[in-house]
Amino acid sequence: MNTSDYRPNVCVVVQHPETGKLLLCHRCGFLPSEGWQFPQGGINENFPLEQEMRRELKEEAGTDEVDIVAVSYGEYFYDFPPHVYRKRGGFKGQRQKWVLVRLRDEKFVNVNTKKPEFDSYEWVSPKIALMRAVEFKQSIYHQALTELNVL
Repeated sequence: MNTSDYRPNVCVVVQHPETGKLLLCHRCGFLPSEGWQFPQGGINENFPLEQEMRRELKEEAGTDEVDIVAVSYGEYFYDFPPHVYRKRGGFKGQRQKWVLVRLRDEKFVNVNTKKPEFDSYEWVSPKIALMRAVEFKQSIYHQALTELNVL
C-alpha cells in the first residue's frame, strides 16, 4: 500500500464530561438520517498531532477545551467511495490517527463556527455512533473505538 495515496487525518472521539456519551455531528447538506460522524479532518504532519487535533476540533465543534484520554497506536486506513474520490484531490482515501478526549464542559460545544461543516450534534452511545456512521467508515469506527476501549 502506498500511504501517500491516503490523506493524513485525525479523528476525534469526544466524551461527554458527565455521561461518557460520544459527540456525534451531522454534516451540513445531508438528510437527517445520513451524514453523521465524529469530528475529523486533514492534518499537517509537520505539526504535533495534539496541535492538529485541537485545531480541527476548534474548527468543527467550536472548542478545544478537552483532555486527551488515549491516542490510537497506529493509523487506520479507509478508501473513499468513487463519488467521494473525485472531490478529494485525487486521494484514494484517508489514513487516520484517532484521539479519545474528554470534554471539560458541554457548554463549549458549538457547531455554528466560521465555516460550519456540521449543522447539529447529539450525545450518543458508542453503539449508536457505529450504527449512524456512513457504511464505508463503520469498520474503521469499530476497530478504533475498540482500540480506544470505548466499545
